[in-house]
This record gives sequence, C-alpha cells and structure tokens, in this order.
Amino acid sequence: MNYQKNLIDSNEVEVDNFMIKFLLPLFIAICVSIVNVAQESSTTTQYYNKTDLKHEKKKTELIFVGTVTAVDISAPTIEVKNKYDKTKIFGITSDTMIIKSGNSIVLSDIKKGDRVHITYKKDGDKIIATQIYIRAKSVQKKTSKK
Repeated sequence: MNYQKNLIDSNEVEVDNFMIKFLLPLFIAICVSIVNVAQESSTTTQYYNKTDLKHEKKKTELIFVGTVTAVDISAPTIEVKNKYDKTKIFGITSDTMIIKSGNSIVLSDIKKGDRVHITYKKDGDKIIATQIYIRAKSVQKKTSKK
C-alpha cells in the first residue's frame, strides 16, 4: 500500500511539473496572441476610418485635365477642354492656388493652349477651381541624321 501511495505522490509531482513546464507557457502564449489580435483589429478599424475620410474628401474634390481654351480675368474664369472634347468653365476665387513650375502665379499668367490639371469642387451649379497646375510643355528632342 505504501508503494502505491508513493507512486500516486510521484505521479502528482510529475503532473505538477508538466503543468508548470508546458501548460502554463502554452496558456500565456495563447493569452498574448489574443491580445495581439485584438490590438490589430482596432488598428485595422482605425485604418479603415482614415480611408473612409480620404474617400469622403475625394467625393468633394474632383479633377479635370485638359487644355485652356479661354481665360476671362474680369469674370474670373478659365475654360478648359479635355481630350474627350468636354469643356468646363471653372470659377477662380482668392483661395484658388495656381502653380506653374513649382511657383505660384496669377490668373493672367495662364495662356490659351496651356495644359492644366485642375482640382475643383461644385458649389451648387457653379464649378470652383481649388488648385490649378500648369503642366510643363513636352520638350521634343531633335535628332540629326548623319
């Protein structure tokens, strides 16, 4: 009987050692994993919220690329025609940024035939340019035949 009691006691010690050496670290690893997944989930939610804001901004600011067909300084407006022959007239305000070669310019510096990239918004039935970028004219290389 004593032998059986010693055997039971030694089995209990082995079970305790097994729990301490293997099951406890496994339990801790699982807990840490759960915490990491929860943190990643909240980070992903924050990312999607920022993305939603970017899409919201894109809905209010539109882009039009084309060639200037007319500039009216007194109105002040600029008429632009794109490659699909669609023409839009953009209102210019004091908040409109006009950029050419990295420098800020004024409406009178825009010439007919300039290629432009316009960011705009709609204000009722009006189209208001928020930014106008004058695109650099392509430089054509001349090759000489020998």
